[in-house]
Amino acid sequence: MVHELASTDVLYGNLEGPLAGTDDPQPIPHKPGWVHSDPEMAAGLRAAGFSFMSCANNVTYPPEAALRSLAVLDANSIHHAGAGPNLTEARRPAIVERRGMRFGLLSIHIRILAIRTRSRPRISRCPGPSV
Repeated sequence: MVHELASTDVLYGNLEGPLAGTDDPQPIPHKPGWVHSDPEMAAGLRAAGFSFMSCANNVTYPPEAALRSLAVLDANSIHHAGAGPNLTEARRPAIVERRGMRFGLLSIHIRILAIRTRSRPRISRCPGPSV
């Protein structure tokens, strides 16, 4: 499977949990049973050939975990979109070039349960219906 994944020009994934690690048994209050992944898991994503990770998820929480995840992805040369230290950065597309062609990724979450200021760490979101 790793060979198949690594043979692509561009490989996209959804980071459905921060690469932040934690000792907290319930780090995501609105997702009982969900935990943060160990940052060392990013090496596996890199080895599999992932070019991009989408980070606009309701499990990218708390904001500090989102920032730790972005730093881990950066350290592993994996581009990301959908989260950032502020709303402008969260909305910035990730772009890579392969074989003379540019690929871009936008990542937008339909609804978020927390983080409402423009200057704090954010995920990019699209206004949607209330649940």
